[in-house]
Amino acid sequence: MNQNTLLRTGAMSAAMAVLGLLFIAFVPIKSSNLTAQIQCVGLPYGTDGCPLRMDTEEEITEDPVTPPNCGDGVLNSDEECDAGRFNGFSYCTDSCTILYCGDGKISPFNGEECEPSTIEVYIIDPINGQLTTEVQFVEKTCGEFCTVPVCESEEQCSGGCVWLILPECVEPESTEVLASTAEPDSILVELPPSEPLSLVHAAPPEPESPVCGNGKLEKDEQCDDGNSNSNDECPNDCRFAVCGDGIKEGIEQCDDGNHINTDNCPTNCQIPYCGNGIREGREECDDGNQNDFDNCPTDCIAAVCGDGIREGREDCDDGNRSDDDACSNSCNLVRCGDGIVQNGEECDDGNKVNNDVCSNKCRKAICGDSIVHDGEGCDDGNQINTDSCTNSCKIAICGDGIIQLGEECDDGNRSNFDECPNNCLLAVCGNKKKDGTEECDDGNKNNFDECPNDCTIPVCGDGIMEGKEQCDDGNLSDYDECPSYCRLAICGNNILEGLEECDDGNKQDEDGCSRTCKSEAECGNKKQEKGEECDGGENCTNECLLMTFLQTRNGKSAMGGGVLTIGGLLFLLRKKLTALGGAILNSGKKIETIVSLDDIPLDELEMPWHKWDNN
Repeated sequence: MNQNTLLRTGAMSAAMAVLGLLFIAFVPIKSSNLTAQIQCVGLPYGTDGCPLRMDTEEEITEDPVTPPNCGDGVLNSDEECDAGRFNGFSYCTDSCTILYCGDGKISPFNGEECEPSTIEVYIIDPINGQLTTEVQFVEKTCGEFCTVPVCESEEQCSGGCVWLILPECVEPESTEVLASTAEPDSILVELPPSEPLSLVHAAPPEPESPVCGNGKLEKDEQCDDGNSNSNDECPNDCRFAVCGDGIKEGIEQCDDGNHINTDNCPTNCQIPYCGNGIREGREECDDGNQNDFDNCPTDCIAAVCGDGIREGREDCDDGNRSDDDACSNSCNLVRCGDGIVQNGEECDDGNKVNNDVCSNKCRKAICGDSIVHDGEGCDDGNQINTDSCTNSCKIAICGDGIIQLGEECDDGNRSNFDECPNNCLLAVCGNKKKDGTEECDDGNKNNFDECPNDCTIPVCGDGIMEGKEQCDDGNLSDYDECPSYCRLAICGNNILEGLEECDDGNKQDEDGCSRTCKSEAECGNKKQEKGEECDGGENCTNECLLMTFLQTRNGKSAMGGGVLTIGGLLFLLRKKLTALGGAILNSGKKIETIVSLDDIPLDELEMPWHKWDNN
């Protein structure tokens, strides 16, 4: 709720409460007097022939009791308003009641220049039908008057309490004027009625001429207090004093003829008095006390830092603009926490938070100052990097790259499969936990199961027989004593492996492949069988081996009478290589590499210089 809403709401509530004290009821009217009393409706209270109150003594109102929480800035149920430290300097009083237009008090700092005139008139109570009275604002249509607030509803009122200058009033020619009008061409603005009080009938009217000072409100009179005192609320001309007309009258203490509220004579025509709790005239503040060291000094002029006078809330005032001496430019004594970096301070953030970037000793936050600042996990104030708090003010953990107490290693990463696992303890082969670089860990010392004693999975071909390997000759050849899968060859499994010459998958000896997987080929049966290079033919020897090139007719011719030409040698080599490749293919053996000259044994080449055919 904003200030204007509070003002409107509080004003209506307070207006109802204040004006309710003025609403008076009458004794029930007898039928014989009904006509006479109906004629009083709309006339000012006290009109001749109209009933008067039984008790005319003014009701004494006590000063409002200040609620216990008034001034905390929170609107409570027993408060009309609460502006905190601005109570008494705004629309809200020190007692947490609302100042409003129409409350009978001129509040210059709320923009009020005056208070509207009111009049008490007779009305008929709409609830019980009894004659009663209510206080109404008087609104004029000419001359100078104080405007009244305009209310759209009980909670929405605005305007009012400023002087309005209208065309000069002209006295009516007719003498038949209702006594209810305080001034010519005035309009009564009704206010809500309240509970009625008892009245008694007045005496019959006395035929007297209007006399100012007789205590009766008569024609053309705005007031009549029945005395000759010209300095009270009703001067001797029975017209209210008009503040701002340049004439000091009534209870006015001054009247400078203007509507300037900030000169020596404010718009309430009362000489400003510092300490009365009302900010007026040239006052910059007025807290109503004689304390020179609060927000408002005793001269009602706001304290000015730098004028050399310590006043208000100032801790000091050295009259200069140096911010590096004992008295800062905000007139506060130099201290750590005042938000100003003075000599000897590294920083000053103006707060009492010790773990931010600036400590309570005005020192910049650093790792090692024994204060755990924002972003630090710890700070033990030492330079020992291997304790529970590192030199970078981080809590020591496995994986920070620093070997602390209880750790065997720390490689600074979170990989659990390198030389230093995530528990920062070296891997132990045989503890039945696969960690570190271990490929397996079966928790035993058997080196010939699936996981050897070095906790690495066996690799066939590394030359080390381990795990369930039956052999490991360090190569991956399938045609030696140890095949590439490091298991000994099994004769009879129908797989030619190792040094087997054949493997027909059975244990019979007379089918060309013996039970020991040796070839039983019969040379001379003119059937080329396993282990034979040939069987019959021009170039086949008696051992079922292919003749060498030099043994053939072409070879002998190529020799040229015992002399080997280059062309003949190349032809011979080509012929031998072709024959050797064919023999290997016919035997069913696997060719691991391309046959070259280096793959042919020297005795197979039968070079002419070490084997000559004399024929």
